[in-house]
Amino acid sequence: MEKKIQMFYFVELIVSMSSGGLDILIDGKNYSGYDKLTNQSVQVGSNLSISKPEKSCLQVSFPSTMSVKFCEKKEMLSFVVTPADDYKNKTKGLLGTWNDDPDDDFTLPNGTVLPSSLSLKEIHFKFGVKCKHIRFSYLFYLAWE
Repeated sequence: MEKKIQMFYFVELIVSMSSGGLDILIDGKNYSGYDKLTNQSVQVGSNLSISKPEKSCLQVSFPSTMSVKFCEKKEMLSFVVTPADDYKNKTKGLLGTWNDDPDDDFTLPNGTVLPSSLSLKEIHFKFGVKCKHIRFSYLFYLAWE
């Protein structure tokens, strides 16, 4: 019987209030090579790729063909998630349901669907904060065999 191996990566970015820019942790370890990155991808670990597409930004590409671009500007962090078409109808949580139905994008971990007409403040407190306080807090979680 063939043994299946799973690879997990936890990527955390923190806006550095002391020095500006980004503090990067990959699997809980500080990544110190950010200043040397360019727009050319560099492999980190066994199969995670990172690059710096522009100043104060980090592009993280996962083997699952999902990528996330993080940018820091004025001590605020923004991100853009680019999933492959394979993820259509398979996302949930902070990414929404990605099923072309905006009325169920704000589905809480307990299954309650909040209306898509929420204000930004309501989205933050009624959806975002509640999704954050689940056992594992992450934007998305990928496991592959």
